Amino acid sequence: MRYKMIFSYLGTNYYGYQIQHNKKTIQEEIENVLKKIWNEDVKIYASGRTDKGVHASNQVAIFDIDKNLDTFKVRHSINSLLPNDIFIKELTICDNNFHARFSAIGKKYIYRMSCLENNPLKNMCVYYANKNYDAQLVSEAMKLFVGEHNFQNFCTNKDALSYKETIYAFDLNISSDEWVFTIIGSGFKRYMVRMIIATVLAYSEHKISLDEIKEKLTMSKRDNVSFKLPPQGLTLEEVYYSKENIKYDKA
Repeated sequence: MRYKMIFSYLGTNYYGYQIQHNKKTIQEEIENVLKKIWNEDVKIYASGRTDKGVHASNQVAIFDIDKNLDTFKVRHSINSLLPNDIFIKELTICDNNFHARFSAIGKKYIYRMSCLENNPLKNMCVYYANKNYDAQLVSEAMKLFVGEHNFQNFCTNKDALSYKETIYAFDLNISSDEWVFTIIGSGFKRYMVRMIIATVLAYSEHKISLDEIKEKLTMSKRDNVSFKLPPQGLTLEEVYYSKENIKYDKA
């Protein structure tokens, strides 16, 4: 039978989601717990990897096991064995044709940044830039990324089959102590969100022009931008499996 998990985690203490040799990862922590419960190896397949230090509010994964589980009891058993920076929010039976990664049609990421000085009580989930940015210029540059583009120069993936993705919405909400970027798209390559947001901030500092950004989005050759924000401000907020659930405002 196939089971679907929705779970959250604080990525601070992990070397990303995906299992890596001699590295502490989210996937390995969960799989180790499943092995303790059933005394057999159970591999989970998530919607995608998150990098070192990146968080998730609603990551999605599946696993197959030849057992009819009491999902309520099993969820509590798993959570009782997991470290407290990983939490299984939902565990349900799903269709065997459902796949956490290949059935996904979109994702939402949140990036939290503050222009203030460091706050030790929040700095695991907020990037403290300790500098001011021009919000009007930032918003101006953000508009360039909405729509379908070739993002080869805004990611570090090598030899991907395609670098084309569609950004459905790219918004910024500013409060007294935080800037919160929300970006919704068909998919995101490695470091893509962090490089895009770093680029719009760089434009507000006059380190790159609008024409240069446009060129990076349209050029056929590879020439990556040199801007990238640190991981702690980034959270995978949602994974979408139907168009009806992708709700957004026009940027």
